[in-house]
Order: sequence, then structure tokens, then C-alpha cells
Amino acid sequence: AYTRFLTSEVAFLEITTRIYTNHIIPPTPSLVINIPANFMDGFSEPVPVIPTSAQILQNVESIEIGIPATQMQCAICQDNILNTGSRIRQCGHTYHSDCLTSWLSMSVRCPVCRHDIREPVGNPTGPTRAGLRAGTSSGAE
Repeated sequence: AYTRFLTSEVAFLEITTRIYTNHIIPPTPSLVINIPANFMDGFSEPVPVIPTSAQILQNVESIEIGIPATQMQCAICQDNILNTGSRIRQCGHTYHSDCLTSWLSMSVRCPVCRHDIREPVGNPTGPTRAGLRAGTSSGAE
């Protein structure tokens, strides 16, 4: 008799309502959490990832430019590099020192090849320059 009665959804809801209203099963205390209206503000904004001073010192070197200035341009400002510049050790790209300092205050990647300067020298995890020329991703055949 009870099986036939429980097959109906309306009957099931009525039994459930009677149980809760008669407190056969004690009600569980409700948990109230006050979430501020501006809680989600900032979640959609990007998180800046910048290298530490130690990482910059380890992976960027100052160099003197020995070739004619017309052949060496800073990829950040597009001006010629005169006399001295800064080079990222892993990839060898050269920039004005001020331009590279400004760039690294916003990003951990080389502006030209997007190599992460936080990766140790001699231990590349991404594609190498030789590997890109040969058409492989690791440089190894």
C-alpha cells in the first residue's frame, strides 16, 4: 500500500512536508555568511607577475655595443642602441637598459621571444633558438 502511495511525486512531497512541519527530523541550524557586495571586485583583473631583483640580476647582463649603431635596435622603443645596453642571458636579445628595466617591472618575459627570464640559464624548458631554426621544439633530434 505504501509503495503505490510513494510512487506519486505529489504524495512524496506531502510526506516530506509533514515530516518537516511535525519536526520528526529536527531542522538543521542555518549558517549565515555575510558576503560583501564588492567581494568579486578584482577577480577579473590580471595578477601581475614580475621578476624579483635577484632574478633580474642573475638573468640580465650589461653589455657594450661594438657594432655600428644602425644595426642594433631596441625592440621596446625601436631606437638605435648606442654604446651600452642590457641583454637577457637565456635568449641573447638586447635592449636599452632603461627600456628593459621598465619592461621587467611589468612582465617576466622577453619582449621579443617571450622567454621567461626566471628560468635558470642553461636549463631551458621551452623551445631553444637552435631548435626553432631546425624546426623542433627542444633542439634535440
